[in-house]
Amino acid sequence: MRRFLVLALLLLMSFGCGKKVPVGQNSQLVENDRELYLNAMQAMKKSRFIQARLLLQTLLETYENSEFTAPAKYAYAESFYREAGHGNLLSAESEFQKFVTFFPDHELADDAMMMVAMTHVRQLERPDRDNTEARLAELELKNLIESKPDSPLSQEAKDKLRGVEELLAESILGPAKQYYMRRAYPAVIDRCEEILKKYPDFSGTDRVLYLIGETYRKSSKPEQGATYYAQIVRDYPTSDLVNDSKKHLVEQFGATPVDYQSLTVEEYVQRFTGGEGFDIVYDTVGGSTIDASFNAVRRYTGHVVSCLGWSTHSLAPLSFRGATYSGVFTLYPMLSGVGLERHGEILRKAAALADEGKLKSLMNPARFTTSDLDAAYAAVESGSMGKVVVGIANAFN
Repeated sequence: MRRFLVLALLLLMSFGCGKKVPVGQNSQLVENDRELYLNAMQAMKKSRFIQARLLLQTLLETYENSEFTAPAKYAYAESFYREAGHGNLLSAESEFQKFVTFFPDHELADDAMMMVAMTHVRQLERPDRDNTEARLAELELKNLIESKPDSPLSQEAKDKLRGVEELLAESILGPAKQYYMRRAYPAVIDRCEEILKKYPDFSGTDRVLYLIGETYRKSSKPEQGATYYAQIVRDYPTSDLVNDSKKHLVEQFGATPVDYQSLTVEEYVQRFTGGEGFDIVYDTVGGSTIDASFNAVRRYTGHVVSCLGWSTHSLAPLSFRGATYSGVFTLYPMLSGVGLERHGEILRKAAALADEGKLKSLMNPARFTTSDLDAAYAAVESGSMGKVVVGIANAFN
């Protein structure tokens, strides 16, 4: 028993007899701020994010006034972002926001603001799912664009914002279509108008306009829908919805639309007249349309009238049908002064018919004056849906 006691005493003495070796600041056991930062960056490159955060946290807690404080704080937030996952992205958002709060004028402040937005962009859902992340991304991107207009990241933020707004617009359009299927027409209009107001650059604006037009048409308000159909034709000439929009506009005026681009003369004459031909064809286009008119008119009693018969045409098809033709040069009275009274009488009758609602006119919604004739001409050249009106003096005041 005494042997064990002696052994124990010897062991205790051995622990107390060693030489104390002080650990200096330059010892390799304690890294300086630069080494901590560089080692953390190496760990980040190797995707060792927890190790990187430990090193960065040590730097931030040990060296409060280090020149590496700001970049270490940024890297600490970035480590969460790069590790990804919902929880890590929440931490990244929080840490990047702290960076902006503590270092609002730092050269990385705009980068941090962009990264806050990106934590939401990376979690975007499809348009038919929850749009919370999209709305938060929109908010943060707008904040960057408005508060840092001269930032080199401004254009990138605008590009990303456009993509986010596309998704948000689609997330509103989807429910609008569902309401349309359920015939909840006021709800359809509300949501479509919301898209037009909030997202004027939405690539699917033609679809929104068409849905509004269809909603008004189905709710027995075709005259209100016509405005939206006309806007599609005017502003989106390459849209797949242009032909259908034109068709509905024609129907609103009480006429039967004829798709002359996909049907031959013989085909539409057969479809709409049983092969007999039309009683009267009024041509306002000229050129090849007059030739088509000669083949579309009814035999013996048919008549073709054109206000643009300025080319050379073969009268053989018209003669073979025993039909007649007359041309009207509408500008002659104004150019020559002959027959002006007759023109005045015609215009008065036309105005009376319009006042009675018996004459409907389709006009370009824009109003031009003699000071912007170039813009009016451009509207005509671009394929205006409806007549382009140029006001003389103060006629429209």
